[in-house]
Amino acid sequence: MKLVIYQTSDLHGYVYPTNYVTEQPLGILKIGSYMKKDELNYDASLKIDCGDLVQGSALTHYLYKHDIERNPIIEGLENIKYDAYVLGNHEFNYGLDYLNKSYSPICDKIINGNIEGLDFDTKPYKIFEFDGFKVGCIGFTTSFIPNWERPCNIEGLSFNDPVEIYAKYEEELKENCDFIIVCYHGGFEKSLEDNTTPTEALTKENQGSELLE
Repeated sequence: MKLVIYQTSDLHGYVYPTNYVTEQPLGILKIGSYMKKDELNYDASLKIDCGDLVQGSALTHYLYKHDIERNPIIEGLENIKYDAYVLGNHEFNYGLDYLNKSYSPICDKIINGNIEGLDFDTKPYKIFEFDGFKVGCIGFTTSFIPNWERPCNIEGLSFNDPVEIYAKYEEELKENCDFIIVCYHGGFEKSLEDNTTPTEALTKENQGSELLE
């Protein structure tokens, strides 16, 4: 069996391959058409979006201002048949009402290990099985959000340390999966090329390298 794994991040609500000024190699339609064609070369596929999906473009600002009931950005990825979603830090920029309306319809697909207090139910990880081969996907969002976000946009939420939370689930995942994918919306705070030398102040804003360690 041949399994292909697709991961996207920071799509920021761009549907067409343009930034509204020039044509660019970006957009949900472009990546979707690529996936649908490419996955025909494999027996199975797994599609994961790692956040910053429903904020960032002129379209998403319009959707926020017009009090949408179902978010067409989410529906676009659902038409591509995404399997799992992680929340990004910019998902909170438009407030909890917009966040809830966007993600509540697909809350069963959200993998969220470290944000507590959301109005919809999420699970820390999901296990996908392909002919007996089990892939576990666990999701985390940078815990640095309270340092940037307006308090009213994250009221009642707690952002726990992804590394500490992963440690709680690692053995459980190892026992139940053949392969583990850590889906983290955050950056690398250390070089990946020279013995993990820090490349920035270790504030816990970015913990990708720490998760790998």
